[in-house]
Amino acid sequence: MGRLMRRVGSPFLLTVWTGGGRAVLAALVAIVVLLSHNATRAADSEVPRFVVDPYWPKPLPDRWVTGAVGGVCVDKQDHVFGVNRSDLTAMERTVGKEPAPVVIEYDSDGNVVNSWGDPKRMPKSIHGCFIDKDDNLWIGGSADGIVQKWSHDGKQLLLQIGRKGVCDNRDEKCGEPGANRSPLLLNEPADIAVDPMNGDIYVADGYGNHRVVVFDAQGKFLRQWGDAGTDRGLFALIGGGHPHCAKFDRGGLLYVCDRGNDRIQVFDKTGAVKRIIEVKPGTAYSPAPDGAPGRKAIGSALDVAFSSDPEQ
Repeated sequence: MGRLMRRVGSPFLLTVWTGGGRAVLAALVAIVVLLSHNATRAADSEVPRFVVDPYWPKPLPDRWVTGAVGGVCVDKQDHVFGVNRSDLTAMERTVGKEPAPVVIEYDSDGNVVNSWGDPKRMPKSIHGCFIDKDDNLWIGGSADGIVQKWSHDGKQLLLQIGRKGVCDNRDEKCGEPGANRSPLLLNEPADIAVDPMNGDIYVADGYGNHRVVVFDAQGKFLRQWGDAGTDRGLFALIGGGHPHCAKFDRGGLLYVCDRGNDRIQVFDKTGAVKRIIEVKPGTAYSPAPDGAPGRKAIGSALDVAFSSDPEQ
């Protein structure tokens, strides 16, 4: 089940969703990297300690099963949103379980306060969850070609980029290798970040393609950068989710997870590389099927979160 991780001695809360069972919230965020702009100060500060709150969230309504969780995000009221794929097994259906709504909203005490979402209208294999400064919810799909913007309560689809079931590829099928060039189509996007200054939309188009693609607030293509490779500004070739995350810091730099290359690349808004942060560097390539974190077959840089304190 998802658990709220509380930092001891601080009001800062870090939500990490864990667990591998089908009948519980499954893990998407495998690694959360806390970053600081001031390396010296970070080194001198006390290392935070996190403990599990076993009573958060409260039990879900009877018979609900979420299946795999594709993302977690938090709004201005500290309400936590979990977006899930509602992918029940045959056994779960046989014993009378019901798919939970795609989007579940919890208050800070872990109570379900709202739920909504029709899987037929939303991205296939939901991936990524972002709430913008106006409290709108953004999601993508790692087996689809769309990014969607929904109103906070889920009653209105405000914007869609791309076409459902159609991807940036020669045959318009979704998956690797992608064409990596369309100004209109995506290919299995992993994450979304929105510039709070002007509403520009930055998409980590990384399961079929290997790029960051930027649109204006109305969904018009502006620019893109990235391709498959290991050099600066490029993203890992195989394994899916390269790039895997996109997060803005308060200074307007974009942190992008290059999952398979075991690093986080920091860009300005034009795509210029400003910094490379290695994560578990030097790990040997291993195609082992157990999915152990840190192996280049899967990668170690899955997601990034910034703390909410003044120095971030």
